[in-house]
Amino acid sequence: MLNRNLTRNLTRAAAVLALGLSSIAHGLEEPDQAYITPMGTWIDPDGSIAGDDLDSGLQGGQLAVGYALEDNWNIELAAQRLTLEAKDSDGEIDQTGLVLNLLNVYNRSGRFAPYWLAGIGYVNDDAGGNVGDEDNFQAQAGVGLFSRFFGDFASLRSEVVYRWEDAEDSLSDWMVNVGVQIPLGRRSAKPAPRVAEPASAPAP
Repeated sequence: MLNRNLTRNLTRAAAVLALGLSSIAHGLEEPDQAYITPMGTWIDPDGSIAGDDLDSGLQGGQLAVGYALEDNWNIELAAQRLTLEAKDSDGEIDQTGLVLNLLNVYNRSGRFAPYWLAGIGYVNDDAGGNVGDEDNFQAQAGVGLFSRFFGDFASLRSEVVYRWEDAEDSLSDWMVNVGVQIPLGRRSAKPAPRVAEPASAPAP
């Protein structure tokens, strides 16, 4: 129960952080600009605990810190925290992971910017008690969309991700992540519009 409450509190804290930082942010980040992205995670997990299948639902979230390498590419490191609950018992698995993602972004300056992502990392599965815990390799791939519903302050980020985990039994999870992508630092200054000089009067 303590771990479950901790996961929920971390998710709420990430949402508060997003609202606070959005006041100094500027839409989708530009090339050579860093960003931070808190997201909640709905997961349809594979696997079971003590023979009881794991339940799907909003089970935690993640916090990503990234950098826009150029107009079409972002790289980011995401910390994941999930609590996977059993369907018919009090069993649960606490997951803590790190994943390095590469994002291919299209139409960065537009109102809607689709992207695909691929990432690799590790995840710790802690089932507690005599079941124990283990560290496993994970790989993921998915598609997403940045939506500029917040003007120049931040972008809504939503994505569907397939995750494979190299556990004792290979596991295949589906995740839906939704959050706010918040650029950090100043945007490059826009050039001032040129003003046409008035035509000089003809000499008398």
